Amino acid sequence: MKRTFPLLLLLLAFSCSTPGDFVYLQNAAEEGQHERMDLKNPEFRGLKVKVDDILAIQINSVDSRASQPYNITGSLNQTNQPITNFLVDADGNIDYPGIGKLEVTGLTVREIKEKLGDKIKSYLVDAVINVRILNFKITVLGEVKLPSVYPQVDEQVSVLDAIGMAGDLTDYADRENILLIRQQDGKQQIIPFSLITKDILESPDFYLQQNDVIYAPPRKEKTKYARSEPVGRIVLPALGVVTALVSLVIVATNNR
Repeated sequence: MKRTFPLLLLLLAFSCSTPGDFVYLQNAAEEGQHERMDLKNPEFRGLKVKVDDILAIQINSVDSRASQPYNITGSLNQTNQPITNFLVDADGNIDYPGIGKLEVTGLTVREIKEKLGDKIKSYLVDAVINVRILNFKITVLGEVKLPSVYPQVDEQVSVLDAIGMAGDLTDYADRENILLIRQQDGKQQIIPFSLITKDILESPDFYLQQNDVIYAPPRKEKTKYARSEPVGRIVLPALGVVTALVSLVIVATNNR
């Protein structure tokens, strides 16, 4: 019994969670309980291209033969239109046919369209330029129901979107200490945030970037329980056997 006492204490501590440990955005719910609340949401201006990004670029015009040199590729999409994919090199450039080196790092998709349009406006009339980042993916790990890598089509993806894709946090997740891992300017950044308060809704990190990783760590109670689990596998079955034997002795004694 002495050996099982610490284990029982750990189980008791884990079961003493309050509703506040699980509710998202608590201060927002409290402050806006009876009226609408307008938050200072960060403005989303589009993803900025980084080194090693892969860009899909397609240029069309009224004269398809005139635009053909700008779409040199061996593959076609579902509408038989050529698609060219470009890897952003270590210097932040792509080598575009008919144009040459084009610096794109730090630019949004809209800005790249404008830059390409300025380069070809003398050669193509009414050019239609499509640009898309192909390698935009989000990884969600830890105490979520569906940890995985999630490729994205829409550029505007928030922290809450990513957690929703992963099936929400489990009951064991530490909602006050979620980690956002991001590679910025060649360095890894770890950005902690809480889902218990509304602060994340107004944070510049609310919208995610390509290759971001969200990690939901377990609460301390689960970590302690996991460490004690091997002991519990031995002690608890043994305790069950002892309890059964004691019960049999008591029954046999009373029947004499």
